Amino acid sequence: KGMLSEKYNVVMPLDGFTEVFGDEYKFVGAYVRVHDRSEVGEFCRLMEEHTQGIETEDLINGEMVQQNVNSVTSIFAILFLICLMLVIFVTISLSERIMVERMGTVGTLRSLGVSPNATALIVLFENALYGLIGGVLGSTLYVLTRDPIFNNVFSLNSGSDIELEMNLGSVSVIAWVGVIIGAVVIECLCPIKELLKATRTSIRDLIFDNKDTDYKYTKKTLAASILFAVLGITGLVMVLTKTMEGLAIVFSTIVILVAALFLGYPFILRAISKLLEKHFVKKDCPVAAFACVQARTKKASVGISRLFVMAVAMGLTLFVMSSSYMKFSERPDADADVVVTGLSEETKAFEYFNELDSVE
Repeated sequence: KGMLSEKYNVVMPLDGFTEVFGDEYKFVGAYVRVHDRSEVGEFCRLMEEHTQGIETEDLINGEMVQQNVNSVTSIFAILFLICLMLVIFVTISLSERIMVERMGTVGTLRSLGVSPNATALIVLFENALYGLIGGVLGSTLYVLTRDPIFNNVFSLNSGSDIELEMNLGSVSVIAWVGVIIGAVVIECLCPIKELLKATRTSIRDLIFDNKDTDYKYTKKTLAASILFAVLGITGLVMVLTKTMEGLAIVFSTIVILVAALFLGYPFILRAISKLLEKHFVKKDCPVAAFACVQARTKKASVGISRLFVMAVAMGLTLFVMSSSYMKFSERPDADADVVVTGLSEETKAFEYFNELDSVE
């Protein structure tokens, strides 16, 4: 915000203003630069106390600036939540796939006399290595590229000669370590369900991998997905109609809707695949009908399909939110280079405009 940030403002030297409008004028406002930015608020307070009827606006830490900062912070918080859920659901889907492939290895270790607890620790250690390596590489890449990316993508313009630098500060070591630990924890927690199933499965079924490869549809999962869908749609309507406001409400609505999609997608896939199977049977296409059966019955097929749908849904959400914010931040192109308002009806004083080169 600054002198040129408003819609119809123009900056003129005082001598030129006097020549155009005459010597009789009064100041209705002033832009003041405070060299010590930490004292801007104190300067505004002193001006209002010692000057009657004056109104000041803090362009550095004012209420409007804080509102803009809070709105941008909320948007980035929502984007972070969506990315975090995408990571978690992708990790869960990949962990299920990895556990299916590791059944033979788990059965071999069990047959060699390794206890179920030790076998589980071996698998968890493998996942912990994935989280550790990914966490270190990702957080280190963020530390190295954060400042260049932000300085190139985001620019601060005060509208005057005040230079505003984006100082993000240094990354906390505790935060860096916390991100790595969080990645390890997520990688270890996601396969817990499948790992517990594997430790309770017989050695023969683990080695020959002829059990627990079919996806199991349960009524509890269907009921939970319907409940989450109803709650999510209700929350979405409240957010869109502004019946309830707040970042916590938006967060809860997004999480519930994503959980509903994650739990309910296999049932949607089963219903669609059955319809397609009947169609292909009527058309005498046994291969396509068999593919429909495999798509809804095999755990690997359902997991990969769900992973694809979740990734596309999250990606579209990120794209819509990012493009909407960019569109909201854009300003329409003006039909002139300079807008001058507040002029008198007499045009004689402004006839010299036509004598200027490259001015229409």
